[in-house]
Amino acid sequence: MILKLLESPRIYSLWQAPFVSQKLVPFFKRRPTGFAQHETVVELGCGPGTNASALGTHSYEGWDLSPAYILAAQVRHPHLKFGVADVTTDAWVVGDGPRSAVFMNSLLHHLDDSQVDQVMDRAERVLISGGEIHVMDLVLPESAGLSRLLALSDRGQYPRSLSHWSRLLSRRFETLDFEPYFLGGFGLRLWSMVYWRGVKRG
Repeated sequence: MILKLLESPRIYSLWQAPFVSQKLVPFFKRRPTGFAQHETVVELGCGPGTNASALGTHSYEGWDLSPAYILAAQVRHPHLKFGVADVTTDAWVVGDGPRSAVFMNSLLHHLDDSQVDQVMDRAERVLISGGEIHVMDLVLPESAGLSRLLALSDRGQYPRSLSHWSRLLSRRFETLDFEPYFLGGFGLRLWSMVYWRGVKRG
């Protein structure tokens, strides 16, 4: 029932609101003002446009599988580009030229390893030489506890251990940063997360 409710852009936004800024902390440690205005940034799994303003650039495009999320994003940010796409396909790749950066926040734990490879392959193709890819995603802790229980209860079926994330994300990109962190509330460590930043080789 709860997972079904989260398909509503409004309910999803309310659910995420307390944790939006926490999720982005490692990113803003490296990019205090977000992306530069001249940088072309694509966000995959953008949801209802939750991160669009925070990323800083006007050269932004967001893609998501949910038409309802994309409609909400377009209403919220009418000056930015959004589109419906399965990001494991070429639907978002063609037509807009090379990008400076790809950004993914809590997307990849919804995809299996082969689908993640498909996304990373396409990201590699669209990025300029030296272009960056930024990933924030859910970790499955190896030890029992609340964070592991929450990870296993998530809508995404593929939370991964830190070592699994490291291997998976570095197959096509050179790793620049790999930082585990937690989302918390009420004095508790809730979701275990990882921030990974990679750069296109060559």
